[in-house]
Amino acid sequence: MKTFTECSLFTFILLCSACQPEDWVDVGVQSISSDTIMSYIVRQVTIDQYESLDPDKHAEFMTDALCCLMHESSRQNLCCISQQDDSLVKCEYDEIPVVSEIRMKWVAYKDGNSELVVENLIPEGNNPLMLLVENPRSEEVATARLVISSGKMKVFNKKNKLLVEDDCPAISMTSFVDAFVAYTQEEADIRQKRLVKTGGHNDFNSTTQNDTTIKIEKAVKSNSFLSHFPVLASINKAVAVMNDDLTKILRFELYANRQLIHRKVFFYQDDNLLFNFNKFRKVSENPRLIDAATLFFTSEGKPYIYRIRTLYHSNQLIFK
Repeated sequence: MKTFTECSLFTFILLCSACQPEDWVDVGVQSISSDTIMSYIVRQVTIDQYESLDPDKHAEFMTDALCCLMHESSRQNLCCISQQDDSLVKCEYDEIPVVSEIRMKWVAYKDGNSELVVENLIPEGNNPLMLLVENPRSEEVATARLVISSGKMKVFNKKNKLLVEDDCPAISMTSFVDAFVAYTQEEADIRQKRLVKTGGHNDFNSTTQNDTTIKIEKAVKSNSFLSHFPVLASINKAVAVMNDDLTKILRFELYANRQLIHRKVFFYQDDNLLFNFNKFRKVSENPRLIDAATLFFTSEGKPYIYRIRTLYHSNQLIFK
C-alpha cells in the first residue's frame, strides 16, 4: 500500500498550484517594463519533511556501516516499545510534510532603485501539518505578503490588511547591476569549461561518463562552521554530474569517505518561464524540479533523511 508521501503528495501539489489567484499572470521576458534593467522572478512549491531511513527508498545512502546502525537502532526501538502499554504510533510528527508556495519578484530599475515583493500563496488550512494544529493562526495575523519599495517595508495579511510598516533604507543597485552584467559578458566561463573537459585543473578531477554527461570530483576541506553537525563536518568529497556542455547540473553529491551524506537531483523542462535572458537572448536554463536529501542522526544515533523537494512554475533572471 502506498503512503501519503508517495502517492497523494504530488496530487496535492498539483491541486494547490492550480488554485492560483485570478490576478496572477506568470511574468515572462516580454512583459518587463522599459524602465527595468534587471529582474528575478520565482514561483515555487516546496515540500520538506523527515523520512525514516528505508533500504529500498534510500538505497543510494545505504552502506554496510549504515545498515549496522539501522539494525541497532531498530533493536533498541523494539525494546522500548515492548515496555509500553499504549498502542503504536504509525507516523512520527516530524514525518508530516510541510508544504509552502512562494511567489517572489525582485526588480532593479535604471535609476538604481529596486523593489521586492514576496507572497505566501498556500492557505494554511490546506497544509497537511496545519490540519493537526489545535489552534491554527487566523487570516488576520498570518503573513501573506512582504513589500520592500521606496525606502519602506510593508507586511500584509491574507486579507490584504497592513500589519507592519517600517523604514527600510533604499540601497542603490546601479553598481551591483553593472558588475553583474559585466561578469555575464566575460568569456571566463568558456575557458573554465575547456579546463574541466580536459581535466586541466589542480583542484578537481573530471571524467566523461558517456556522450552526454561529465562527472566532476573535488576534495572538500572540513568547515568549522559545521562543527555542531558532526555528519556534515565529516564531508570530504563533492561530486557533480553535468551535461556535456556544462550548462546544466544534473546531480550533486557530498560524501564522508564512502558514505553519501547529501544528494541533490535536478530535472529540467523546456519552458520559457525557466529560462534566463540577456537582452531577449536565452543564456541558460533553470530546473523545473530539485529533489534534495540529507542524511542526519538523532541524539540516540538513529539515522534519518531530511528531504526537500522544490517544484518551480517560474524561475528566471532577466537583463534588458
